[in-house]
Amino acid sequence: MTGLEPEPVPEGEVPRQRFVPESLPAPDGGPGTKPNSGTSVMRVATPGMITLRGRIRSEPIASAVRKAIGIDIPEPRRILSVDGRSLAWMSPDELLILTPLGGSGSTIAALSSALEGQYALLADVSDARLCFRIAGPSSRELIAKGCPVDLSPEAFSPGDFRRSRLGQVPVALWMPDPGQFMLLCFRSVSDFVEHWLQNAAQGEFSGYL
Repeated sequence: MTGLEPEPVPEGEVPRQRFVPESLPAPDGGPGTKPNSGTSVMRVATPGMITLRGRIRSEPIASAVRKAIGIDIPEPRRILSVDGRSLAWMSPDELLILTPLGGSGSTIAALSSALEGQYALLADVSDARLCFRIAGPSSRELIAKGCPVDLSPEAFSPGDFRRSRLGQVPVALWMPDPGQFMLLCFRSVSDFVEHWLQNAAQGEFSGYL
């Protein structure tokens, strides 16, 4: 699995249904117009996630990270990806490492060995967050409804990473590819985020899955 598959449905539960909004009324009151097609929101299987806290700009820590996962420390508000792993800048003293499903344990072991003797904190936070994928031609507009980030193509493109709020709850978001956003939120507020995205899409955007 790559970490982008739809979240498995527990036995006995009903799969989430695709939400297709009604046609929008035309500005002149004439026949309704169809919303922009192809935009969808989906829960995806959460990748392994590791928090690294420390002096991330120091050469010993940067070298240890490079040795363990093969990625350089990203610039502020950026995310770098190599061979199925990603490294995101969270704050001046924090990195978020994304691994394939089930890969957090081996990655922590490699990092612990490489960071030996350095003042740093590693924590597996895979169970703390949940991931959504928003994709399609209206994905920027959908997220911008509740996220105070400039999401214009000139200001936000693949490789950019932001910590912000969506509907007043903390989120992080980035674009793995053009036209596609990944959004992380705490698992405790994931239902709220899902409902917020559903309501934001209603009547304007084409799909909710």
